[in-house]
Amino acid sequence: MSAAAKKRAMLIGRSGVGKTTLCQYLNHEALRYHKTQTITLMNGGAMIDTPGEYLEIRNLQRALFVTSADAHLLLLVQAATENGTMFPPSFSQAFNKPALGIVTKIDLASPDQVAQAEKLLRAAGAREVYPISAVTGEGVPALSDALEEFGRSGGGI
Repeated sequence: MSAAAKKRAMLIGRSGVGKTTLCQYLNHEALRYHKTQTITLMNGGAMIDTPGEYLEIRNLQRALFVTSADAHLLLLVQAATENGTMFPPSFSQAFNKPALGIVTKIDLASPDQVAQAEKLLRAAGAREVYPISAVTGEGVPALSDALEEFGRSGGGI
């Protein structure tokens, strides 16, 4: 099945939360910091990596809605080390697509910080939340399994 026929997941989150790093980890690439400047297809076109500014700057949020037309699943990404969130309650409902939450940087956070990030992602509309560390790999297998399960009905993510 071609990359165009595969289901795509779109990552949304603040700058620096680890969206690109997660894509690199899932694609078995060396982890290296790379500031995403534009919408980028990664992992063979299965992941749409979005710049954090598209969430952070209200006038750029339209780009998320336009880009979501090419996505089948939203991945709301929140660093466990963040204070607060950029995701308002029920954020994902505006996209009319299923959403999963991903709590990143759990290797740098306390259990209370991880729990708070999970709570914020659920409030934003994530039906399941996966705490992960792309540095240690903790939690990534469960997320990978969830993405595979979602993608089975059309080519995989």
